[in-house]
Order: sequence, then C-alpha cells, then structure tokens
Amino acid sequence: MATTNRLTQLQRDLLNPLIGKIATGFRLENSPNPQLFTDKFSIRMRHLDQKDSEAFLGIHYKLYGPNNEKLALNFSINMMNTEGIEHQTLISNFAVEEHDTLQTFLRQPLTGFQLDKDQNLTLMFAHQNLVFEVDRDEETGELHLGWALE
Repeated sequence: MATTNRLTQLQRDLLNPLIGKIATGFRLENSPNPQLFTDKFSIRMRHLDQKDSEAFLGIHYKLYGPNNEKLALNFSINMMNTEGIEHQTLISNFAVEEHDTLQTFLRQPLTGFQLDKDQNLTLMFAHQNLVFEVDRDEETGELHLGWALE
C-alpha cells in the first residue's frame, strides 16, 4: 500500500543534501530523560570518495505541548572534521546482536526519506530501509525509540 510522504518542503530542503552519501557508522545515545525524550540514533555519513569530514544525522522523538501530550520527531545534524572522526568507532552503544544488522548498512548510499502520518520515519538506503518509530510505555510513560529493517 502506497503512503504519502508527509515531509514538508522545508524538511526536504534540509535533508536532501544527505541523499547520496554513504553510511559509515552508527551511534546510540541514551536518553537523558525517558519521560520526555527517546534515545538518539545517529547515522554517520560522508561522500563515497572523501574521508576528510563526516556528518551525523541524529534521530529522536520528544514530547511537547502544554501537558506534553504531543509528539515531535527531531533531527539533528552534527558535523565532524578529520580529527573528530579518527576516534569514532563504526558501531557505538548498540547491543552485540544488532551489530551484524547495522554492518549491512555500512557503505550503502542513502536514497531517500519517508515520513508517515504517525511520524514514523523511514530512511531508504540502496538495498534496504531503516524505519524509526516511538514507543511509549503505558505503565511508566517512558519513551523508547524503535528501529527495524523494512
């Protein structure tokens, strides 16, 4: 079933420069406050033939509004030069069982982004997709970032 890509033109303008870059690493950062933020999943990317700089695309969700009743998908882009890259591991803070899955994305080019009505984000790579969604624990209210292959 086809879905409408709900990215706005501004979001497309911000994200389009990342299309065509290859994935070179992954990092998971624990949430400072699971009541308000999910963990942050970052994908390191660069041009295929250049190694002097890389960009981290960070993805996480947060609550906002008067009573924290609304959910927002947040992107962040961090840039690094050669000195910062040299000390980065390929896969950081993920469970060992997830390493093989993430390894398959290394050196795959990013081909597009898809946002659906539930604010689930799909990153399309050359051979497979990564899907991100938020999961809110009904008992504790904590936010968790879910990610899976599509």
